[in-house]
Amino acid sequence: MKFRKYGFYPAYAFEVEISIGVWTAFGRLATLRDYDARPYIVTNADKKFWQVITQFPEIKNRFIHVILDQVGLLYSAEKNLINMRKEFNLITIMKNYQVILTKSYIVTMKAESASKAKQLAEFYTGDISDISTDQARKEHNFRIEQIACGMNEGFDINEIHND
Repeated sequence: MKFRKYGFYPAYAFEVEISIGVWTAFGRLATLRDYDARPYIVTNADKKFWQVITQFPEIKNRFIHVILDQVGLLYSAEKNLINMRKEFNLITIMKNYQVILTKSYIVTMKAESASKAKQLAEFYTGDISDISTDQARKEHNFRIEQIACGMNEGFDINEIHND
C-alpha cells in the first residue's frame, strides 16, 4: 500500500494474487472501499478477473487489472527512461543526506510540579513538520523526506509568576 503524503489514507493499494485467486484479491481490497484509494489487482488470471468484475458493475471502473508480466516490462521501461533523463541532463539526481539539528523549544504548560512539567513536556512533544513550499523545493532543488525526533530532553525549568 502506498500512503498519501499527509495523513494515513492509502492512495494506492495493490493485491498480488498468483495462487489463491481473484476473489480473494477483490475481498481484501473491498475493505478499502470507504477510502479514495486506487485498487490494483496483479494476477495472470485475466479471464477470471473479468468474470468477477462484470458481476459487480458498480466497481468495474474502480479496479485496475495488471498482468504480472507487465510489471517487469513497466519496471524496465521506467528504469531506461530514468537513465535516459540522466544521460541527457533532464533531471538532477539528488543525493541523500542526513542532517542532525539541535533546536530548542519553549513549552509553556500547567502541571503539578516542575519535574512533572519537564517529564510531560519531553514525553508529549515530538517531531517538527516540513514547512517548505512547492515553490521553495523547486527553486532550491530539495525534498525533505522525513523528520524524526532524535533527542527530546528538557534542560531548564522556570516557574512563571503572574503578578
